[in-house]
Amino acid sequence: MRSLIIFLIILTLAAAVYPQTAPLPSAFQSWNEVQLIVPLARSKDKKGKSIDKITATFNGTFRIGRKTFDFLDDRVAMTLDFRVNNYFSILAGSTYRREEFVKNVPHYETQIITGANFTAR
Repeated sequence: MRSLIIFLIILTLAAAVYPQTAPLPSAFQSWNEVQLIVPLARSKDKKGKSIDKITATFNGTFRIGRKTFDFLDDRVAMTLDFRVNNYFSILAGSTYRREEFVKNVPHYETQIITGANFTAR
């Protein structure tokens, strides 16, 4: 019973403390993402099952915000996935990014993406 009373006192005191004296200005934000995966080349494995040998993935991410509907962070990416065998695939791609967190001060970035996927079956 004593532990419950101490817990309730601590919980009540913690709820009365505020981390900031002034509230942050309210701003609308919305993150939107779209992804499209397209198989470019297919083949059959030893059992006759159809598998994707080359796959293209298209991504688009858009962050809309501020007090108006401004595009704050936009990303567009394209990746190619090359399946070497049942256990290993290699991917390569590019991402283009534009951000404008400060109004009328945009930043641009292009990234090259490489990687490998290992699968244990």
